[in-house]
Amino acid sequence: QGDMTGSGLSPERLLRAAAGLWAAGLVLALSPMTLDPAGPPKMLATGAFAALAALAWAWNGRGRQSAGPGFTALVWAWFAWQAVCALASDFPANSLFALREPLAWALVATGAALCVRWPAHFWRWAAALLAALCLSSLYGIAQRFGWDPFPWGMRNVAEYRLSPATFANPNVAGHALALGLVIAGALCARSALTLPAAALLFAHLWLTGMRGGMLAVAAAGVMALAFWDAGRIGRFHGRRVAGALAIFVLIGAMGAGVVAARTHARQGLWLPGDGSMVLRYNGWHGAARMLAENPATGVGPGNYALENAAYWTDFERRWFALRGMKNGHAHNEL
Repeated sequence: QGDMTGSGLSPERLLRAAAGLWAAGLVLALSPMTLDPAGPPKMLATGAFAALAALAWAWNGRGRQSAGPGFTALVWAWFAWQAVCALASDFPANSLFALREPLAWALVATGAALCVRWPAHFWRWAAALLAALCLSSLYGIAQRFGWDPFPWGMRNVAEYRLSPATFANPNVAGHALALGLVIAGALCARSALTLPAAALLFAHLWLTGMRGGMLAVAAAGVMALAFWDAGRIGRFHGRRVAGALAIFVLIGAMGAGVVAARTHARQGLWLPGDGSMVLRYNGWHGAARMLAENPATGVGPGNYALENAAYWTDFERRWFALRGMKNGHAHNEL
């Protein structure tokens, strides 16, 4: 266990404390001095923690089997392949510049492997993240009631009215809140005090109107119930996980069928046909053509917005002509 059972301030303890502060900064950091009030300050916090992780790795982490070499090896192998794709692209300078954020995240993952070695370490970090999310949600709810001391440039826009809180965008807030609800649910087994926190995060998620976040929370609940039900299949962990996944896929397929039938009955379409989804369908069409032409190395990290215009459909051309907007990425997790 190394210095896990020792006393004093070891580099790993300091790095764990920094990880908690980073989680809070990642959620709460805002600045009125930047065009994007949330993005740059959050990346600054991430870069600072990444630098600490790099120093800790160089000082105390190399060659130690307890530093999670399997996971970090995968992370760095992925980053190395992204660098190869960047160099092989038509815009290598822009693509290499875009790798600054993946580099920071790879260093963050390495720092986590160095200092988060036991479940108790993770739960303390998760509690710090949950506390920061709760503060952000209180701020988001205050926004809904018209109290906001932060000098936002525009408030009479849908993005602001949907309680972006410290994320500057309700969609980004929804992604973070969905993760926070999963963490709150897991921490409920350790302390009932997280129940009010879960209720607060859920209220904020509801105010954002982010359907993807609500879907994610529902899916997480179905997965948890499936895992609990799969316990009857056997105590062997692998068998239980496989059973839970099978149940989840079955329920998910049934749910997708119900949604498709409902959409078809209302709109005459088997898939949702609102503006944002139609834009995504068209974007996926172009992205699929890009993938077919560049199946191995793609167009390079950060180059999608530069290369994608040549693959626009008529819908995307009209969208850009009328609104001056275009997709910066494919909006597709797969």
